[in-house]
Amino acid sequence: MNEAVAEIVARVRNLPVEDRARIVDAIIASMAGTDGDGLDAAWDEALQRRISDAESGRVSLRDAADVFADIERRMT
Repeated sequence: MNEAVAEIVARVRNLPVEDRARIVDAIIASMAGTDGDGLDAAWDEALQRRISDAESGRVSLRDAADVFADIERRMT
């Protein structure tokens, strides 16, 4: 990481979570080459597809605690 990036990261870490989230959103939008509107639409589409998959039974859902427990077991 270059010096300028390290300085930015250090400064961002001192911001409230809400401000950091806004920065992340802006960076992602800039990388996607949109102003954010297209990105929001893509997230909405993915969310609706996942909800539909869960409601229809095409995918099975697992409790997050079980998922994390499985990961922990695999890492030890």
